[in-house]
Amino acid sequence: MENGRSAVHLDGRQVLPVIGVLLLILVSRLVFWSDDLGGDPDAYRFGFNAFRMWEDHRYYYSRSPGYPLYDIVNTPLMVLGGGRLTNLATMAVSLVGLAALYRIFVHYRVRRPLLLLVLFAFVPVVWIASFSTMDYWWSLALILLAWERALAGKPYQSAVLAGLAVGMRLPAGVMILPLLGVIWNQRRDWAVTLKAGLVFLATALIAFSPMVLTYGLQHFNYVPYSHHVAQALYRAVRYTVGAPALILLGLALAGSWRQRGSQPAARKPDGREPSRLPVYAAAVLGLAMFLRLPAEPAYLMPVLPFALILLDRWVTPGWWWHLTALVALNNFVSVPAVDTAAWKEETQLAFVPARAGALVQHLREQRRFQRDLDRWLTVPLPLAPGQRPLILVGSHLDRIRFACRKQIRSVRRVGESPYDTYLLQVGDRWFSRAVSSWDLERLKADNYSIFYIQHAGYITGYTFNYNLAEYGAAALQE
Repeated sequence: MENGRSAVHLDGRQVLPVIGVLLLILVSRLVFWSDDLGGDPDAYRFGFNAFRMWEDHRYYYSRSPGYPLYDIVNTPLMVLGGGRLTNLATMAVSLVGLAALYRIFVHYRVRRPLLLLVLFAFVPVVWIASFSTMDYWWSLALILLAWERALAGKPYQSAVLAGLAVGMRLPAGVMILPLLGVIWNQRRDWAVTLKAGLVFLATALIAFSPMVLTYGLQHFNYVPYSHHVAQALYRAVRYTVGAPALILLGLALAGSWRQRGSQPAARKPDGREPSRLPVYAAAVLGLAMFLRLPAEPAYLMPVLPFALILLDRWVTPGWWWHLTALVALNNFVSVPAVDTAAWKEETQLAFVPARAGALVQHLREQRRFQRDLDRWLTVPLPLAPGQRPLILVGSHLDRIRFACRKQIRSVRRVGESPYDTYLLQVGDRWFSRAVSSWDLERLKADNYSIFYIQHAGYITGYTFNYNLAEYGAAALQE
């Protein structure tokens, strides 16, 4: 360390391979480049919200607890270029984040920095998020840039970037604690560390201000997670490293455990050992945030880079080639897997030898939705005279609202629920996410004939704790 700055310099022999790997990663994303916003229903909330903000010239929140900076950045991209431009922007941001991650790996003396960069880039949830219209990579790239700037001895730049990450995703705010630890380790100056904290706080407040100034704190909440923990853990493994790589990692750690004393500690040029305490803190805080609300495997994305840095101390370099291959393979085939179609009860597991990997499944679901949408809008429904058809479609409602935004005739809210319970009229048909049993009876009395897809039946069961079929709703064939 010199004058509080980290000596992280890349010569030409290092830069060219990094550029080559980043180009390879970019090509792997461009293969799936399209105007489809992605498999996450929240992407279509961002899409619909962008047109609404553009037309009304004011801020609207896309979902709780608020993602104001991404809402604002996404709006002109979506309106001017549609899903192709927003997805391309995410690709570009992800490459910037990966470049910053490589420099972080170099600082912490990761023994195979390029290989671990490739491993992380091809984690299924990371790969999928990099060509989707979602906020995950935008927030993570800012966190990684903030970390890299802190290591480079730029505490205030780091604080600003971390504050902007909060405007993209509020949970990114927890990373300021380990980031301040990095700043302290680099400068050993309490005044600089405190000032950086204040710069972060001011930037975060400004970045999040559109949400607070428009809505106050009324939407500063989240929907409680209702899934069984087994489902969350299964999805987390399937969309990250996969079971085979997780088993192999355990074997690698066990094999390296006996040799842990024989591995020399990674050192900086001045002989000081790089402090990994902030890295531990970032990994633990990120994991705690996921366990608090394990709704999406993508919530683990901020944990993975720091986990790789820590694991590199215990896993001998040769293992990483096998682990990288297994993680990449997990995109195409999951072994073993759970038959989710047979997973009716929250605690019932139906194992199968193999099924499509996370990436393949994601692409299949995108194609299937378009076919299903056409069918939901046109399939003949058995209706008595005077009845209005209402189809419950679960989380697909956001996709329908975005895809059919020009055909929406009216919107009607029903009941009181934190789940955005409303009816959406497209043509002569109504759609909704899910409704309570009490609201269902009211709608039937109001001449609505209720239909539902399997996904909506599942959501209704764990959200409102009743069976749609037992209340007279008709299941649509799929």
